Amino acid sequence: MNGKYTAIGLMSGTSLDGVDAVLLETDGEKHMVHKKSYYKAYTPEFRAQMQRLAKEDLPLLDMLRLEQKLTHEHAEAVKGLLNEAFLTAKDVDVIGFHGQTIRHLPDEGLTLQIGNASLLAEETGIPVVSDFRKRDMAVKGEGAPLAPLYHQALFSGEELPTAILNIGGVANLTWIGANDELIAGDTGPGMGLIDALVKERSDGMQLFDEDGEHAESGIVDVPKVNQALGLPFFDRPFPKSADRYDFDSIDVSGLSMQDACRTLVEITARTIVKSLEDLPQFPTRLWLTGGGAQHPVLRERLVDLCAEKKVDVFDVEELSLNGNFLEAECFAWFAVRRLLNKPTSLPSTTGCVKAVCGGLLTA
Repeated sequence: MNGKYTAIGLMSGTSLDGVDAVLLETDGEKHMVHKKSYYKAYTPEFRAQMQRLAKEDLPLLDMLRLEQKLTHEHAEAVKGLLNEAFLTAKDVDVIGFHGQTIRHLPDEGLTLQIGNASLLAEETGIPVVSDFRKRDMAVKGEGAPLAPLYHQALFSGEELPTAILNIGGVANLTWIGANDELIAGDTGPGMGLIDALVKERSDGMQLFDEDGEHAESGIVDVPKVNQALGLPFFDRPFPKSADRYDFDSIDVSGLSMQDACRTLVEITARTIVKSLEDLPQFPTRLWLTGGGAQHPVLRERLVDLCAEKKVDVFDVEELSLNGNFLEAECFAWFAVRRLLNKPTSLPSTTGCVKAVCGGLLTA
């Protein structure tokens, strides 16, 4: 093996659109080679069921049935990935299985990611590392974001200080200082509020603001932006984490679909830049990843606001990385670090009182 492992990473984020699966060769340190990626979309019906589970207190039996279905979906993603890579289960050392977050309450030390690791290990024939966040929260960490250590390894050759911004349902930031120090946390809403708004206003006919079509023709409602920026979360120092639904109090009611989308874009952009202002030093470059990085109106607004701070904005694809699968890669990398008993979170990334290695191994 020569210290190198072949790992699969599986990620299903707060957008609940499907499973990202990645095949990664790694030593759990700075050797990372992306071998193959695969995406398995959820059906609209299953996505709606999972969204209900994330927002409502459904009966326990309903949750267990959805967890079983979710695990089957992940197993199918693994099989699809292996098929496209012309590999078998025997060629893979471990799977990093994030599962699906349905509750995240860091103030209470509570988090829940559903997904049956035992069932996944049986269905795939590969050892599984899962439940990454609870170990961090057991030592007073926020349980999120977990990606910063991976970002640090991935961007070790870049000019410092630098920052990586992942825009999913929630946006989160990793800052790597000139002396390789790390600061991380969630900045605020990503695309989650816009996705939910578009789905609701279109009666489910549209699931997101494709190509920024709605936001592009909208006008910012400045009072609503200022009201949102007054939420206590935005005054909290790093490290900090949020749940996708923590920002549901942001009010864009009474606005047209276009104006509401444009106003939410402005809130997302402004809270990201406010987070940059809270860092010890502005990064030289801000690297964008995640689905929200592809929203043209948000990207343009970030470029303009960051230019005022002399921060250049780039896509991670310019480094030959695949931004759509970076989180899945992260959990493949974490799975190998669990095998090697190496840390997956630090006090500066989650607020934990000591560095810990997260994840439970199911062989």
